Amino acid sequence: MRWLWFCLLCVCFAGCESTYQSNTYTYYELVHSPGQLKVGDRVKIVTNDEVALEGSIIRINDEGLVISDETQGTQRLWWKDVHVMHKVKKTVTAEE
Repeated sequence: MRWLWFCLLCVCFAGCESTYQSNTYTYYELVHSPGQLKVGDRVKIVTNDEVALEGSIIRINDEGLVISDETQGTQRLWWKDVHVMHKVKKTVTAEE
């Protein structure tokens, strides 16, 4: 009886496996102007005070932007306070 349960478990796990592998790569695109951004973009920001933030843009205008950070919540940043900004991009590649 134990052997039967073991065989059934092996079949279940083998049937659930993916036939291909996928790899997710994260890369950062340097932002030169606010025109490259839109609501929903994920960004990585370093302020003039050397504070690093990463989050999604929830509001953007000529004066600054508001991002939602997973650890610190919603934060408003003025453009004059941003030292470096990168757009976070992810790509998925499939290998068969």
